[in-house]
Amino acid sequence: MSVDKTIEELSQTLSQLSILVEHINGQIVGVTSRINITLDNFDNSVGGIAKDASALTGQVGDTVSQIPNSWVFYLLFITLIVVLILLSILIIINLVTKAHAIYRLCFPDAAESEANTPLPSNYSESRLLQRYDNSLQRFPKATRNDIAIPIEDARINTTSFPMDSSGINPSFHNNGFQTGRPNLGK
Repeated sequence: MSVDKTIEELSQTLSQLSILVEHINGQIVGVTSRINITLDNFDNSVGGIAKDASALTGQVGDTVSQIPNSWVFYLLFITLIVVLILLSILIIINLVTKAHAIYRLCFPDAAESEANTPLPSNYSESRLLQRYDNSLQRFPKATRNDIAIPIEDARINTTSFPMDSSGINPSFHNNGFQTGRPNLGK
């Protein structure tokens, strides 16, 4: 009887497995139906976008056909966009180089700090003197032809005029100049 009992237990286990498989199958069908609905919505959205794109393409074509030589305007517009992109790249490169220079000033390497030190070193002084000597040898002084012109001595008139009783130089009265001093003597 043990064989019958074993067969009976196996049949119960198989029936429980079939119930479990049906339950899993129901779950999978529910998940796949939700995924299918989501994919259908996505497909409808893509179809709507494709219809809008084709309508926009038709409108652009109609607009382009209405403007004669419109390709010139579009070419200028595309050229302007390219120039602006290149300018932005140049600005970014300039910004990066300035940031790198500031970083190098703030955090110099050990090898560079020895070469760029403000303290005098034999190498830098000898190179500087050698460059100076070479520059003197390369560019000899040109001979100058100076012309000397004698200059006359300045004439100094030391004639003094007598002052009248009011303290005014009489030469001013002769030339018609008026002074701001009141004439107290008259």
